[in-house]
Amino acid sequence: MSINPNLQVYTEKDNLDNFFNKNKKNIFINAVSGVAGIPFSLKIVNFKKVQFLLANKETIVAFGKKFLQTVNKNKVNLISIDSEHNAILQATETNNAIEKILLTASGGKFNNFTRQELKNTDIKLENISHPNWDMGIDITIDSNTMINKCFEVIEAYHLFNTKNIEVLIHPQSIIHSGVMFVDGTIKFIASTPDMKSPINYGLFNKKRFYLKNHKILNFDSNLKLDLQKADINKIFPLKWAYSSFEKNNSFAVTILLANEMLRKLFKANKVKFYQIVDVIDEVLIMDKNIVIKNEAELLNLKNDIKDNIAKILAKNRYQ
Repeated sequence: MSINPNLQVYTEKDNLDNFFNKNKKNIFINAVSGVAGIPFSLKIVNFKKVQFLLANKETIVAFGKKFLQTVNKNKVNLISIDSEHNAILQATETNNAIEKILLTASGGKFNNFTRQELKNTDIKLENISHPNWDMGIDITIDSNTMINKCFEVIEAYHLFNTKNIEVLIHPQSIIHSGVMFVDGTIKFIASTPDMKSPINYGLFNKKRFYLKNHKILNFDSNLKLDLQKADINKIFPLKWAYSSFEKNNSFAVTILLANEMLRKLFKANKVKFYQIVDVIDEVLIMDKNIVIKNEAELLNLKNDIKDNIAKILAKNRYQ
């Protein structure tokens, strides 16, 4: 494989300004995972009238309202290429008389486990996988804890300006999401679990073009589509998502930061799988419900959260 001699690779955060000063293009894609991707998003939306394909949901979760105000101010053409939100965008491209958003979730590998069964099962990193999507380990862990779906609910709330969001468990991951219109009609967007379609839709600015070597749905086989309303009382991360609608953004930022810390501890075999959700639930009780305005304030909050996690893990019941 040959490498373009003009290719420039930036690895340090200090190079951000240098990178953007030299690369003022018309189309940007931010696919950096986690909180680390937020600085890129905040830089990109300062360019006027650019097309911005966003895969980093953490940007919206942390700074949704303020971020979108900048998007509108600078007339940025923001297109989410997260499969669920891209599906909602496609479903509403000719009609925006929306009654509610129907956000699908596979439920992850442990969807049928009770909370007690999760606590009684020694789930190791090597046991973590996704039944349908081929993804990196961090997003795979988040999908299995349903924390990823928490982020997606918050993201949908900001992107589509509605609290009326219903999560449907759909184990096959074929229906990527949809909407119910005011007349009760439902429109779903369905395809094989592959990111090619949403990326293609974003790159060509909501126009459809043929995708080479793209696997399509095969109706010759016994195609099964299950949909069931998610149990909010069972799935704590969804409770957090809906609670965040009525709170300042420190609540959502706390979920982001605490999850990254606990996920790292799980990968190092220092906490059990079930603790990721249980500890975040306790950390959220300590949230001060304040407005986090910038990256510096986010980092300050990170230190507090780290201390709170250490205190919680020191309790005997988490040994």
